[in-house]
Amino acid sequence: MSDLETLGARLRAVAAELPRADTATAADRLAAAHAGLTEALRDSVEPAGAPRLAAAREHLDRAARHLVAACDRLDDYLSDIGLATLGEKPEETVTPTTVPSDAPPGSLDWWSRRINEISDGDAEAELREVTVTRLFSELVDLAGKGDRDAYRARLLSAGPSHGVRLSGLSWPMIRTLASDALGRPVTGRDDDLLIRFTDEPVKRLLPRLPPDVALAQLHGASSLPHRHRDAEGRETTEPPHPADAAAVGPVLVAALLRARERTRKDA
Repeated sequence: MSDLETLGARLRAVAAELPRADTATAADRLAAAHAGLTEALRDSVEPAGAPRLAAAREHLDRAARHLVAACDRLDDYLSDIGLATLGEKPEETVTPTTVPSDAPPGSLDWWSRRINEISDGDAEAELREVTVTRLFSELVDLAGKGDRDAYRARLLSAGPSHGVRLSGLSWPMIRTLASDALGRPVTGRDDDLLIRFTDEPVKRLLPRLPPDVALAQLHGASSLPHRHRDAEGRETTEPPHPADAAAVGPVLVAALLRARERTRKDA
């Protein structure tokens, strides 16, 4: 093994030891505790430990974003020196949980087909290599501009190996921004407000997205229970299509950023 390959192996080992999964688990558990405490204190004038829990959640969310950013910086460095990146895998190794059950083994067409379907388009995919954090930032920016064609093209160019990772970046921001827009932690009684914040941008950019997907992501990010429904509104045990969940995340973030700004101006 050359010195360069040894360096790459050591960097991968460092990345593998970063507590990304543990941080995400801790954040989810803390969010659940926060939601439960907020619900219990609904009729109380005393905040008890809710503000401290909220602050702890923000710290954990920030830590999770920094960990993802650190891995992407290592990705960039390994790519610059000609080694495979940390997140680079053969396309056929995309985990089964992020591939639709009806997709042919090893097929990548399912991503392009689904993105075109939910965005009501018929564009060709032109893959462009970029780190997931950069991809996410670009998509949030395009979603904020309301440019459906550009948003679709960027999703298509990401491909499934990067695209399915978008939800992991979306959820911490959705959780924080939704609370900021409401001026308090999200509860199960906030569905109408959350839909009001996000419905128009989602319909503009993803006009054929199943109606339950956005709310499912808002609930999931806020650690709230959700009963999945199909296109006819019937309860189902089937989770959203992985491309649906990935595609709507940046749209929700952009919409909630705008809602938070309105809340701050009205304060």
